[in-house]
Amino acid sequence: MTRRISIFEWVGNPTFERIAIGVIVANAVILALETMVQDAALVVLTMLDKLCLLFFVGEIGLRCCHCVRAAHWQWGVGAKVYLRDGWNLFDIFVVVAAFLPGLGALRTLRLLRLVAKLPSFRDTVEDLLHACQKSWQVFSLALFLTLIGALTGTLAFQDVMPAEFGTLKRAFITCYSMMFGDNVSGILSAMSGISVPLTLLFAFFVMLMHGLVLALVVSLVVDLVQQRRTAK
Repeated sequence: MTRRISIFEWVGNPTFERIAIGVIVANAVILALETMVQDAALVVLTMLDKLCLLFFVGEIGLRCCHCVRAAHWQWGVGAKVYLRDGWNLFDIFVVVAAFLPGLGALRTLRLLRLVAKLPSFRDTVEDLLHACQKSWQVFSLALFLTLIGALTGTLAFQDVMPAEFGTLKRAFITCYSMMFGDNVSGILSAMSGISVPLTLLFAFFVMLMHGLVLALVVSLVVDLVQQRRTAK
């Protein structure tokens, strides 16, 4: 006689994994179509989207129960095993985000679950995260320098350039955009009519941030290459 497979065992089956991937892809198509249709068709698509969300919630519950079952129904142990995997925490976050009031657009985050399902995407993300662990100093320095630039810009140009430096938040966004070369010449030209020394300071800031971004990219690439060679 063939042994019946319980639903908790089936969760670990590749077939279930393929079904989950199919639902994620279908959800992506549904969300794309929601931007193109109206009225009755939109109601149907919204209902299908909620069914996809229901599937994702059920999937997380079944996977958690699968870990609990493997731990001989010790719920505390099984839950710790499930939550120990960072990808499971990621799944929970992107699914729960859909229930946050006023943030319906975050439904698109559910599509990122495809990254966790496909081994090639998953390995690439894990390699990037591992490489970023060694580059946190560069991240921290870039954030600190951007904050200093934003504070300087707010204090110096708050009244004369309100669109760019009217508030600390706007100044931070302006400095962040300048870091990646967005409208640098226009902003520096406007500054030069107000204060040449501060214009030279911000020009130096832009060059420094460009150098940090380049150094960060190079370090990430080098770390990834070293990881690939070590793996071989």
